[in-house]
Amino acid sequence: MYFTLGNLLLIIILLLFTIFLLYRGNKRVIFPYFISFFLSIYIYEELLLKSDFDFLVNLGDYSSGKYFRKDVPNLGYGPPKDGSFSSIKLKNNDTVYSVIYSIKDKIRITPSSNNKVNNQILFLGCSQTFGEGLNDNETLPHYFGLETNNFYQIKNYGFHGYGPHNIHSLVKYNILENSSDEINAIVLYSFYWYHINRAISNVSKNEPWYEVENNQLIYKGVFQDKQGVNRLGVISKYYDFFINRVVRRSNIYKKHFLNEHMGLELNSIKKYDIKRSLFLINDISNILKSIEMNFVVIVDKEISKNNFIMNYFKINNITNICLDCEISDLENNDLYKIQNDGHNSAHLNRLKAKILSDKLLSLNLINF
Repeated sequence: MYFTLGNLLLIIILLLFTIFLLYRGNKRVIFPYFISFFLSIYIYEELLLKSDFDFLVNLGDYSSGKYFRKDVPNLGYGPPKDGSFSSIKLKNNDTVYSVIYSIKDKIRITPSSNNKVNNQILFLGCSQTFGEGLNDNETLPHYFGLETNNFYQIKNYGFHGYGPHNIHSLVKYNILENSSDEINAIVLYSFYWYHINRAISNVSKNEPWYEVENNQLIYKGVFQDKQGVNRLGVISKYYDFFINRVVRRSNIYKKHFLNEHMGLELNSIKKYDIKRSLFLINDISNILKSIEMNFVVIVDKEISKNNFIMNYFKINNITNICLDCEISDLENNDLYKIQNDGHNSAHLNRLKAKILSDKLLSLNLINF
């Protein structure tokens, strides 16, 4: 049970009505107008809940306070400590998925990983790489391990909501610091077009904030420093609670705002913001080159069609491949997505793992 917009509106209405009763002798009292306004919103919120509008809700450990670790140095937020965590998603009380996420050493467990060898494949990315809505044995890293005959030690660093700014910190403060001459690793970053907006301002106020100034990537602090409202320390905590725990869980937000956000297109993003992500990726590439690790960017179909991005990769010698481009019916096959969710399905991950293995073989990056 969590605090809803309906709960909040009902409390406001009751408070205003109480104040109105106390001061109803004053002709200038405007509380009835406020009561009418909030009551209208409350009624609409409740009507949406009872209408044909699809009501989605997350339950289990995933939506509790013990799954996401907050205030993780250099990252902002991250995976929980070791353990198994339930994640349940419902649509109108019907189960979309009910899965378990197994975490060890701050990354998701990959059952097909051969942890006895030093040859590593490191997967970086967001919830698609992590395998949101899937069990441990249904993720892209797991199927890749099977495709390569369990020859490699597989590490899945993907996590919900991550963008290139988080990936940059992972490489700089985790992979770089834990590297050694004994480890032979290939680093794969699954770069989706919507990651670009995440590097502008994401879900946590403590995530790293970068800008491009004088053609240089500059670390500016954290998102909290960027967002003026969060500089007002008095309201920061309550602002975050209201937006993330109340507004974004409301039926009104899901119906009128969430779909618009998901409908953004790459060509609507400012070139400067694209440039920020590209500079982050290029710096990741340079860091990995300094420790002799191969780096490959896995781009989605939208990225692959953007000349500005692809030319930047070419000029800076950043190896990139497109798995989506090899799947002709990607947009038309319902088997490729978790229904009523949108994340990649186990079926698609199995197919992508085969394509990925073939492409890395053709680039002479793997041998098993």
